[in-house]
Amino acid sequence: MSRRFPSSARPNRAGPAKTRYHDSVVSLPRALSKLGFCSRTEATALIDQGRVMVDDRPVHSPSQRVDLRRARIAVDGRSVIAERPLYLMLNKPRGLVTTRRDPQERGTVYDCLPPDLPFLSPVGRLDKASEGLLLMTNDTGWANYLLDCCATIRVRIADNQDENGGGVSVGTRGEAPRS
Repeated sequence: MSRRFPSSARPNRAGPAKTRYHDSVVSLPRALSKLGFCSRTEATALIDQGRVMVDDRPVHSPSQRVDLRRARIAVDGRSVIAERPLYLMLNKPRGLVTTRRDPQERGTVYDCLPPDLPFLSPVGRLDKASEGLLLMTNDTGWANYLLDCCATIRVRIADNQDENGGGVSVGTRGEAPRS
């Protein structure tokens, strides 16, 4: 589980967590994720274990909403400070899945990253058999901006055309070739 606390080299930033997001009132797990501390799933586990405090009060419900601009959030008694936005381009190799942890214990894209990085989320995903550019960031606003657009995906397929019309079989539908 990733833990991001201010280092001793940073000045002590007492007071509310600082963020640049417009949607500042969010659930506590989302707040911890936006601050780059951990994933929402990990945050829910921390809350269930009673390790999270907001404004010096213990929180036991993951559904509690907090204002990122004003709330003082702490885990295990230590303040959670917003990480600087980090943007990473990864040339994802074939054979890795785009997930933090895989229940089937396959390799993940996180195996390619140094362990000391703050929590990063992939912007979209690439299938296990795919390779290519995968953007990763702790800036959820930027990630949502990128994901909220049209995309054109080019796919190269090994000879899977049907014999009648030259189309490609997709599930139960046949797609006509584009001219």
